[in-house]
Amino acid sequence: MSWRMKTKVFCVVVFATTFAVAMLGRKASTSLVYAYAEGPPAGFTGAPQEQTCVVCHNSFGLNSGTGTVTINTPNSYEPGQTYQITVQDQTTDQSRKRWGFQLTVLTGSNAKAGQLQATSQTSLITNDGPGFNRDYIEHNLQGTFQGQTGGASWTFPWVAPATDVGPVTFYVATNMANGDGTNQGDFIFTQTKTIPAATVTTGPPAITSIIIQGKKMFVTGSNFDSGATMFVNDVKTKTRNDDTSPSTMLICKKAGNLIDPGTTVNLQVKNSDGTPSAVFTYTRPSM
Repeated sequence: MSWRMKTKVFCVVVFATTFAVAMLGRKASTSLVYAYAEGPPAGFTGAPQEQTCVVCHNSFGLNSGTGTVTINTPNSYEPGQTYQITVQDQTTDQSRKRWGFQLTVLTGSNAKAGQLQATSQTSLITNDGPGFNRDYIEHNLQGTFQGQTGGASWTFPWVAPATDVGPVTFYVATNMANGDGTNQGDFIFTQTKTIPAATVTTGPPAITSIIIQGKKMFVTGSNFDSGATMFVNDVKTKTRNDDTSPSTMLICKKAGNLIDPGTTVNLQVKNSDGTPSAVFTYTRPSM
C-alpha cells in the first residue's frame, strides 16, 4: 500500500471511529483519547510531499488559532555533533488543554538529515513517510501534558549528519488541542527552521619541523590544503601532501638538493588560494 493510500485510510478510520464514539458514549470516548494521545502516523509535519494534522483535525484552518510555535536549534551544526532541540507551543487561549507534535529533519534534497532520539515524553518513527526513508519524532502519551494550559514544550537530542550535507530544515506540526478526546475543536500549527553547516576555520598553513632524507624533504605542520606548495628561498619546489585533510605532512621530492649541509634557508608554504605560512628558518645539519 502506498504512503498516500495509507494516509487516506488512516483518516477514514479516524472519522469512522469518531462517529462510532459519538454513538457509543463516554466509555468508548476514553479509548479514543488514548489512540490520539499515543501519537499520529508518520508524514504529517507539512514537509515537502507531506500533509499536516489538519487533514483530520479539521475544525479550523491551518495556523488560524491564537498561539505561536518555535523550534529552538543551534545556529549551525557541526557534523556528527549532538544537539538538544526544543519544540515549544505557547498560547493565551485557556481552552487549550492537551498538546502534541510531530517533527522531521531533511536536507535540501528532502533526504533524512541526522538522527533523532526519543525521550520519556517522545516516540520515534523510523524509515516512514514519503518513500519510507524519513525519521519522525512526536509526542507520546506522557508528552501530551493533559490538563496543562498556556503551552507545552518537548526537548530531544538530534545527532547532526556525519558529514556536511549543506543546510538542513526542521519541519514541525503541533496540535493545541481542547482535550475532549475527539479530532474536533483543535488548532494545528506548523513551523520550519533551516540551519547551515558550521564554517570551519582552519587558519593559515604553519611549518613546525623539517627532516631531509636524501633528496627528499619532509615538512611537518598544519593546515596544508591539497594544493599547498613549498618555497625554498622563494624558489618553488615540487610538493605533494599526505592524504589527510587538512594535511599535516608535505613531501618535497627534490628540495633536499637545494639545501647544502650547513646552509641556512628560509622556507614558506603557500596554500592553493595563496595564503602563506610564516617564514620558517631552517639550517641543515652539517655532514
